[in-house]
Amino acid sequence: GWVMRVGYLIGPSANLTGANLVAQDLMHMDLTRTNFTDASLGGGASLTGSTISDADFTGARLAGMQLSEVSGTPSHLPAGWLIRSHYLLGPGVRMSGRNLSGMNLSETDLSEANLEPLGLTITDLSSANLSNSNLSSARLSFATFAGANLSGARLTNASVMNLNLAEVTLAGVVSGGLIGTPINIPSGWVLAGGYLIGAGANLQGADLRGLVLGGRDLTGANLTGANLTGANLTGANLTGVISGNIIGSPAGLPAGWALVTGKLASGPGSPKALVAVAANSRVRLTWTKPAADGGTAITSYAVTVAPTGGACSVSGLSATCAGLRNGTRYSFSVTARNVVGLGTSALVPATPRTTPGAPQNVTVTAPLSQQARISWARPLSDGGASVRRYEYCRSLCAKSASWRSAGLVGATPKRSVLLTGLVRGRTYSVQVRAVNGAGSGAVRTVTFSQRK
Repeated sequence: GWVMRVGYLIGPSANLTGANLVAQDLMHMDLTRTNFTDASLGGGASLTGSTISDADFTGARLAGMQLSEVSGTPSHLPAGWLIRSHYLLGPGVRMSGRNLSGMNLSETDLSEANLEPLGLTITDLSSANLSNSNLSSARLSFATFAGANLSGARLTNASVMNLNLAEVTLAGVVSGGLIGTPINIPSGWVLAGGYLIGAGANLQGADLRGLVLGGRDLTGANLTGANLTGANLTGANLTGVISGNIIGSPAGLPAGWALVTGKLASGPGSPKALVAVAANSRVRLTWTKPAADGGTAITSYAVTVAPTGGACSVSGLSATCAGLRNGTRYSFSVTARNVVGLGTSALVPATPRTTPGAPQNVTVTAPLSQQARISWARPLSDGGASVRRYEYCRSLCAKSASWRSAGLVGATPKRSVLLTGLVRGRTYSVQVRAVNGAGSGAVRTVTFSQRK
């Protein structure tokens, strides 16, 4: 009951921890309680006909192993692997040429498995994970696929007669030469010319000549190398489509799209992170490149302002719009351009502004002994932004810490301040200024002698 394989003695209860048994013939053996922990059994290795009762496959790499009909129940299997109807099944298993028609393979993980060409007629594959599996030329007629994941699967030349694919995930599916007609397919998908066509479909090298795909959702589809001669894509959604080396010219394309040197291209997406910084009679704009260039390089950016007025100069990923009126709210639009044309715009509002003018009509009154009230009127110009507060200074006004706020009455800036502790006969000089969002404005100075 023992054999020698690539330097390993193999038999019941053997310790094969970490063994490299890739592509080895382990068929019709007694492997009861054998320890395959972390062993490699891919590359076409086969356990067909072997007894694996209480064998430990913890961490074993079984992807690429031949579909094996075994007896007994192992103590442990790698994640995703199971025994169904005596078959050892899991991700990456090679099932080529087998006939599993009528079997219950529901909820099995057969991702990246090779099922070409496999008989799966009337097989229950509901909720099975068949992502990136190879089902080329497989006989799938009347099989059950409810809830199955076929994303990235290869279905070339498969028989799909009477399949209900309505609840199946098909993103990235590769097809062509499909035989028969499914009962249902997912919403937004179509079977045309032997191809399953919809959002995310992998149509690399597909022969789509003359197909009418107007209005179809081809978001994220891969059309690299496809033959689009005479195909009508008018009104189709090509957002995020992957292309290049396209053969022929389509009869129609969606508005704003063009075929440029074998590649489907549109206007770019909208610029990102658009920021406006307002200044005196001008606004500076900065942005980053759009997430999508539309399939061809961005050549320039267009900047407009509304209401009209001023002029904008663009340099790289920034622009300065000058000659604007302080206090007027403008809307700025930035749009990327490629060889197809202008793309989607990004918008940002901004209001040019500058610091306020000096307070007007500064007066001094002395209502009580050792006191004086300084009052003033609003500046002739608020600089295009509301005055937030007024500040005053009695001495050392070159230091910012010397300025004090006159305070608020509710939300309104006060336009007077009461000075105390003044000495009779002494001369005082007080400065007053307004402050808005652009900063501190021009100063108005008043000088007086204290008389009380």
